[in-house]
Amino acid sequence: MSNRALQRKYGVGFRTVKAAMESVWPEPRKQRHTVKRIFDRLLDELAVRWR
Repeated sequence: MSNRALQRKYGVGFRTVKAAMESVWPEPRKQRHTVKRIFDRLLDELAVRWR
């Protein structure tokens, strides 16, 4: 649905629709490395170096 259609449907202004649309999409989360994943990566890297 377009911004203008939302303005007409809900009787609000451009800025209100824009703010609402921006707040709908959450910020992407950064992927966190768990201790196990870090340990596994280190083992993989060490295994490659020892070959």
